[in-house]
Parts: sequence; C-alpha cells; structure tokens
Amino acid sequence: MYKTYSRIKISIPKILVIFAALALGACTFNSDVDVNAAFNVYSNYENKVPGKWAFFADGSRLFDKDVDVLGISCFANTYPLDARKAFEQSAFRTFENLVENIELVNSPIAANQLSRRGFDGQIIVKSENMKAEMSVSPGFWSATLKSEVDITASVSAFSRAGRLLGTTASQEGEAKTDGMVCATLTKALGPAASDSIKRVLTILAERFTSSRRVRGVNGPTSSLGGGKFRRQTTAQF
Repeated sequence: MYKTYSRIKISIPKILVIFAALALGACTFNSDVDVNAAFNVYSNYENKVPGKWAFFADGSRLFDKDVDVLGISCFANTYPLDARKAFEQSAFRTFENLVENIELVNSPIAANQLSRRGFDGQIIVKSENMKAEMSVSPGFWSATLKSEVDITASVSAFSRAGRLLGTTASQEGEAKTDGMVCATLTKALGPAASDSIKRVLTILAERFTSSRRVRGVNGPTSSLGGGKFRRQTTAQF
C-alpha cells in the first residue's frame, strides 16, 4: 500500500514571520497618533476670517478596537487605533490660524445663544468615519509593514443668523516600515492615521476660509465682514 502526501510550499521568509508572531503570543499593540495640524492652507483671501468664533471638535468616530491585518502573520494579536484626541487637537490648531479670534468650547452652542456668549459664529468639526488596515509583505530577513488609514470628516459653520457652511471630505494616509515582529506594525499605523488627519483637515480648512458666506460676501447672512478678495473658486455649501 502506498501513501500519498500533499506537499505544502511555504517560503523561508514566511516561516520566519510566522515564528516571530507565535513567539510573542497573543498581545495588544497600541498605536501612537501624533497631533498633525494643517498649516499650509490655501485661501481665496489674504486676511483671516474676521470675528470671534466658538470652536467644537468631535473625534468620537475615530476609534477601531482591532485593525485588520492582511497577510499570514500577526493573526493572534489585536491592534486598536485611537485617533480621537489627535484629531480634535489637530482640528483646533488648524482653525485657530484661520480666524481672528477663536475659543474652544466643550459642546456646540445653540445659534440663539451665540450673541449672549459673545460669539459672532461657531465652527464644528466632526469625524464621520475611519477605515484602517495593515498588510505584511515578507522579505528574506524582515517584512515590509504597510498601513493605510482613510478618515472622513466634516466642518459646519454657523452665524447668529443660521448655517453658513457644511461640507464633508475623505482622505487616505499611508505609512510603511520594516520589521520582523508584529509589534513593529504599530510604527506604521500611527503615522498613517496622523497623515490622514492632516490631509482631511487641509481640505476642510480650505473650504472654510475660502467660503464667501462665511466671510459675509454674499450679503447680510451674518454680521461678519469679508476682507480683501483674491480670486473666486468653487466652494461647497
């Protein structure tokens, strides 16, 4: 009687990565997401948006308890991604450079309360969605670890008279690193999230500062002045 054995072909680089993952056991690896404000923001106007603005940021949707890893390794570990605080702080630092006077508030303010609290308008930046994934490409002695994070966020602006602007944007951030153990995956995940934050805030900030309605150019929609006009482009409302 003859026995037939199936042959399983596994490359040496893949075996090394698998052994490295198993040696560590099941672990949780957190990622550090740095604050990354958008300072290089294009504006149709030469001066800052006038007035005193209340500012509120909500990053509550930028948390993933376990980011997916595409590949054959690190399957026993979890990779939570928390970009909430980094997003909120980045948003405030971005918009404080766009307006003459800004004040951070703990919660949104009703339109009819803006005047009583001494504000001309209110800016609300919100996270809407986050998609993140990591992939492992085995090399001979180490692996290439790649992370991609796509963040969707929105900005709304209100004056005492009502809504001035509402727009949403999505941007993907990417980062790569080399390593042989699963812990090194976090070195790419955090920077990818930080990059995505800056990219999406740049778009939202440009739409805000270039908005004619925000600056009161279109008529008596607010008490805010417009400033010197550079050139007109299309803005979303």
